[in-house]
Amino acid sequence: MTARDRSEIKRVKLPFDSWQVLTHGAIILTSDGALLSSWQQHMYSKLAPLQNKLNKLSELFASHSQSEQSHLVFTPHIDSFNNGSVDEELTIYLAVKHAQKDHQALVDLAEKLPTLIRDFDQDFYVHVNANT
Repeated sequence: MTARDRSEIKRVKLPFDSWQVLTHGAIILTSDGALLSSWQQHMYSKLAPLQNKLNKLSELFASHSQSEQSHLVFTPHIDSFNNGSVDEELTIYLAVKHAQKDHQALVDLAEKLPTLIRDFDQDFYVHVNANT
């Protein structure tokens, strides 16, 4: 399993051709590279209710990262999910890096996040890993 999404994994050469679990488990590709449809529908049902909160966080990160002194680089990880009849783009997770590799700035942001969105801890968790 990896945090890499479908576009990122294409840039990696792995020494096997088997199933791949991507984007923190939200995407499963079969050995022939096809999306696992039943998993797509399951993940749609879990992610769709969170889109408003994820969009609000995205807006906060995007506006904050445009400030010259923030040095934050914000990347939403989005993929296409089938809701049973039609494909829809859904945000899966949000990644924030610090351009100058200031780990403490990311730790401080992680501590502040639960205050930005109502019931944050019910729906989300924060994973701080080196510069991400």
